[in-house]
Amino acid sequence: MCFMLMSSINDIIVEGRILAKSNKVLVPELISVLGAVHGAFLENNGIIVIGRDYRTDCRMLKRAYTSGAMSTGIDLLDLHSTPLPLLQFCIRRFGASGGVYFTSGHARLEETGIRFFNSLGIEFSKQDMDRLREIWEQKDIKRVDPNSVGRLSSIPHTANVYEKAVPAFIQKELVRNKKLVLDCSYGPSGEISPPLLSGLNIRIIGLNTYVPNVINMTIPSYDSIKEVSGIVKASSADIGVAMDVDGSRAIYFDETGSIADYDQIISMFLLHEKSIKNNRQSPIIASQTVSSIISEVCEGTGQQLYFVNNIPGMISENIREYRGIFGASDTGKFYFAEYGPFSDANLTILKILVIMGETEMPLSKLLRETPKTIKAFKDISIHKNVINNIPHIFNPVNQQFDFNVIDVLYGIKLVFEPGSWILLKPALHRDAIELFAESKTRDMESRMIQEVEEILVSQEKQLGNGDN
Repeated sequence: MCFMLMSSINDIIVEGRILAKSNKVLVPELISVLGAVHGAFLENNGIIVIGRDYRTDCRMLKRAYTSGAMSTGIDLLDLHSTPLPLLQFCIRRFGASGGVYFTSGHARLEETGIRFFNSLGIEFSKQDMDRLREIWEQKDIKRVDPNSVGRLSSIPHTANVYEKAVPAFIQKELVRNKKLVLDCSYGPSGEISPPLLSGLNIRIIGLNTYVPNVINMTIPSYDSIKEVSGIVKASSADIGVAMDVDGSRAIYFDETGSIADYDQIISMFLLHEKSIKNNRQSPIIASQTVSSIISEVCEGTGQQLYFVNNIPGMISENIREYRGIFGASDTGKFYFAEYGPFSDANLTILKILVIMGETEMPLSKLLRETPKTIKAFKDISIHKNVINNIPHIFNPVNQQFDFNVIDVLYGIKLVFEPGSWILLKPALHRDAIELFAESKTRDMESRMIQEVEEILVSQEKQLGNGDN
């Protein structure tokens, strides 16, 4: 048979996931073969939960995957358009062999990501992805007889079950009458999150909850983030949230419209969240690029802290291995082990609101009272074209850098060496980039800021002047 469209999938595995330009590299013929490879990975036996976001390219590629997986005898449970946490929830609920999710993400326009999950709803490890690569390269696929082709089934009403399951992990009375500005970023969370949260008597101001005809921008965009900030302040809301497209993480705003720093949110959970406080004997799992202040907080609470690489599945696997009670990354993902070994922005929202209700404190005060570390800071006024192109400028696929690039949803983090990083965040109310650097030495902080500033100024000359 005409099998190989490329000899290896190595070039389209980026940061542990399949990622490439849709309908240019990720064509339906290739994704059909990938579905068959996944079926071979499962030894031609199993049930897979599949889902996607709203983009039409994701819909196209999911259908291509479906034909390939079914050809190897794999049964599929189709959620159609769905937030990622609901797919992970369904993997566990239905005892499936795993799952696959198609999303265009937020940072790289026209690039589609394909993410694989095991039977626990945990994203594939490097070893699992290596096995997929090996099957592809060895052409080790076995198609089944026509009578054994897998079945495709829809699973309706799962959202209703999910909407009842998530609130079971909080004290519902503590979130009543809170006011929330919620931007669903044109993602499937727009169908799930508003009814889930409003069903708990949370007052919702919903933004971008519908299905657009065309999505031709990265979302959440810097403009939409500014809008959320302004609406939170103007409406006297208790909190604002701008979700990522897949619903696994979000940007959080306090009642003043200021964006909450992820390290501060982690510290707040460590100090106040009930399941963590009641299980101080259970360790915390965190990505190794979080602020050093997280170690100090854990020392203060007497809780053991394990650092891991922030690669797909790593935090989840270590929560299971070490029986951790909580996991967190500086990319905006928070893992509550009592619920599951994956991040769900809906649960995170509720956990924050519960802490606000328990302490009777606004979010801004809760964050102010978390321990702080001293970071070097610089504010750079720069052309808006450069700000909008930050994900492209620092795209590790396109360019080689002496630092690792981490997408933190609002801005990016550049890690130069262990313990030395710089966070780039667009200013909310003017055309500027804010740089926050942390290292063990002031000299290293200064060198990191200087290097990044030189890159930004160079890009301003190339991009910014084009509109003048």
